[in-house]
Amino acid sequence: MRVLYLTDPQLNYLADQLFTGIWKVLGQENVIDYPHKPAYHDPSCKAWYLPQYTTSLFEKDTVIDLLREKAFDLAVLSAPRRNVIGTVQDLMENAKLPPLVLVDGEDDDRIRWNTFEELGCGLYFKREFRDRSQQGLEAWRYYWDSSFDNSRFQSRVFPLHFSAILETIPHNDVSDKDVDVSFFGRASNKKRIEAVNILKKASGIHFEGGYYFEPSDRKSKLVGRTMARLMTKITGDSYLSESERGERLSPGTYYTLLARSKMALSVRGGGFDTPRYWEIVASRRLLVSEQPDIYIPFNFEHGKHAVFCRSDLSDLELLVRHYLREEEEREAIVKEGYAHLLKYHTCERRAEYFLEVCRRLL
Repeated sequence: MRVLYLTDPQLNYLADQLFTGIWKVLGQENVIDYPHKPAYHDPSCKAWYLPQYTTSLFEKDTVIDLLREKAFDLAVLSAPRRNVIGTVQDLMENAKLPPLVLVDGEDDDRIRWNTFEELGCGLYFKREFRDRSQQGLEAWRYYWDSSFDNSRFQSRVFPLHFSAILETIPHNDVSDKDVDVSFFGRASNKKRIEAVNILKKASGIHFEGGYYFEPSDRKSKLVGRTMARLMTKITGDSYLSESERGERLSPGTYYTLLARSKMALSVRGGGFDTPRYWEIVASRRLLVSEQPDIYIPFNFEHGKHAVFCRSDLSDLELLVRHYLREEEEREAIVKEGYAHLLKYHTCERRAEYFLEVCRRLL
């Protein structure tokens, strides 16, 4: 199979991880990214979570010639964003595209049916995928226009989640894990603030971490007022100062903290699926997470591969205390979780799943 990968110019975890997986599975001669994305190839633009590959730069005229020669078996719309959609429309004006699939890694669970239909996509891959059969038809009507077709949905929309690119995740050997549990992430959901507050106040538990705000968050008066009210409600304190909020950790500092931890927490941000959900297991640490409210094929199982707390975090502290006491049980889960991740959730396995669905249905 030869793939034309239509790129999102911005860094995009799902799109970038999928490209890496496809490149590894199919080989560089069978994958062309267009427009050429510097983060995939240019050392001056390297992203910490991505490996890079040396390849030829394909200009528009060359890509159009290849399309006219029917050189591709599949075209991947890597994000439902304006720039990527514009690339597809531009190519369509000059040549016929092979079967087109839409990859939607946005934080929301909305199905962008209009984009899917207008571009004539054959398959839709969704990160925040909710199993419609468990929610009932009415729960989905908000997300679909009047052309909603139940049978078409069931046969054309598939889950696709983040994964682990093992070569970019350091395996720091730390004999003495001096942190009981850690978490650090953007304050993009109130549950992150709540979880940090619970663990910081838990006596006898050594928690390290916190949360940060992006510069755009600090500039927004609305975000500032909202977070001020939220912080007062959750912690009883006034809005945190700049120094108390913390800054985003560098990748090296983040992975060092993870290496020092006996267990680490993954809490939803804009969506449930986060890179750290997979990174914690890939780092051979115990994953503590909320029970997922999205459908993840071959997901981790509670007590076997990871530990899931209640959605309201009411048993978070109890679970952390239990697995601090039960070291053998904790390490057995870590071992099983890592083996499960290698079998189902590396970027290669994710790409194989993606390509197999495309081969079978297009």
